[in-house]
Amino acid sequence: MAKPTAEQRRYHCTVMDGGCCVCAAPGVFHHVKMPSGLPARNHWWGACLCDDHHRQYHDVVGSVEAFEAVYNVNLDREAVRNYWLNHGN
Repeated sequence: MAKPTAEQRRYHCTVMDGGCCVCAAPGVFHHVKMPSGLPARNHWWGACLCDDHHRQYHDVVGSVEAFEAVYNVNLDREAVRNYWLNHGN
């Protein structure tokens, strides 16, 4: 995946300003896999996860479905919400 543009980096900062979608702590932009049929990931599709939940996602829980079930969050829904909050007219 190419590096994010300046506009995409600003978008990431905006998403991160909202805090972790699980616990609201400060976090990082987590790229969420695009819905079926679209490119695997892009810089406009993601959610904020704090360092702890980001680590849990990648190293502990094992799958998107398990992470979402454990933390009662839908990362696709978060990505859609973030995108439309920042791009909707």
